[in-house]
Amino acid sequence: MNKILKAFVAAAVAVAGLSSAVAQDGARAVTLYVPYGAGGTSDVMARILAAKMQTILPRPVIVDNKPGAGGRLAVGLIKNMQADGSAVLVGLPAPITVAPHLYAGKLNYDMDKDYVAVAKVVKTGFSVAVPASSKIQTFQDLVAMAKKNPNKLNYGTAGVGTIPHFVGHLIAKSAGIEWTMVPFKGGSGMTTDLIAGHIDVAIDLVPDHVEQAKSGKIRVLAVVGQHRAAALPDVATLTELGVPGIELENWQGLFVPKKTPAATVIELQQAVEKAVADPAVKQQLARVGLEVAYQDAAAFTGFVKADADRWSAIVRDSKISVD
Repeated sequence: MNKILKAFVAAAVAVAGLSSAVAQDGARAVTLYVPYGAGGTSDVMARILAAKMQTILPRPVIVDNKPGAGGRLAVGLIKNMQADGSAVLVGLPAPITVAPHLYAGKLNYDMDKDYVAVAKVVKTGFSVAVPASSKIQTFQDLVAMAKKNPNKLNYGTAGVGTIPHFVGHLIAKSAGIEWTMVPFKGGSGMTTDLIAGHIDVAIDLVPDHVEQAKSGKIRVLAVVGQHRAAALPDVATLTELGVPGIELENWQGLFVPKKTPAATVIELQQAVEKAVADPAVKQQLARVGLEVAYQDAAAFTGFVKADADRWSAIVRDSKISVD
């Protein structure tokens, strides 16, 4: 975790601690449940958001991490919590719109039946990076080398069936190359191995590569998304580099259990809207590579459905499967 994340997490945890103390005094807190561990991109986003939302809502807002099963554990848990606005799920595409197709018939939740969308909050792209010592200087070099040496190049991801795995698959399909995926349990170990040259390429979230790129430890060849990343403005998108159709992004949004009253959903939605409109909040999010992408409940509901439909086709066509 980079220095910026460490500094912010320390401050945000302190704020969350104060909120928890208030909650114990009688006020029922709003808890943002993050489906991944502390210090990651979704955790940092939630803490930035919580710190601002609790100045807007009439009750404290805290963050709780429920990691496990690639985010699916939390989604299966929060659906059964009290539907009064106190339990809020921080949702991401991996467990929300990808997993239902990748783990068809094996999940203990159904987003349509179990949850109501509150608001889309942020988005970020993915980056394709090599060690600073690599002979690969550009994305075109990578494609040329892979074509010359089929299956000799490898690329690291956070695991089988993760979005970076699909990105690697789609790059291979679109660029006409063959390479080998190396699964890791998390981004930090993968980045360490990338810097050391133990893997040829790594595909990860933009925020996880920014500091190492700026310090010269790795070289980002391309970003995956609809446009260039504000944190890496000089790095072209895959579309700009002649590999169109791969514009996958990692969004984050809030959901509540299905029976949450409509008035409560609107209250939470409006708090999110006010929070992300604050210039200081936007700056904090941008500093860690996240772009505000606010949508209200209605728009976000439609977005999630469209994203799920898109992933249905991607998963089906990729033939990637998990145990």
